[in-house]
Amino acid sequence: MGNSTANDYVLAMIARELKHHQYQVVSHSNNPNSLLMTQWLSDKVYLEPMTEEAVASVARLERPDYAFVPAGKQELGRAIERVSPTTKVVVS
Repeated sequence: MGNSTANDYVLAMIARELKHHQYQVVSHSNNPNSLLMTQWLSDKVYLEPMTEEAVASVARLERPDYAFVPAGKQELGRAIERVSPTTKVVVS
């Protein structure tokens, strides 16, 4: 999940590495221009608001192994942990 240009770039590089290591990358952003919304970086994309409810809904559906959450948005990480307790939340 990205919320700024610099953060978007860092998360794009993380997504690239995860794909290189055969992970499925699912991106969730409210910015249609995010690098993470491209097919070469994400296997699946969710263009939805960055609210606790929307993030929890995606986490409930996808059950990610890892979730990368922007600094300053720790409440989104907690929402993910509530619905998917095995997900490792990384604040970037």
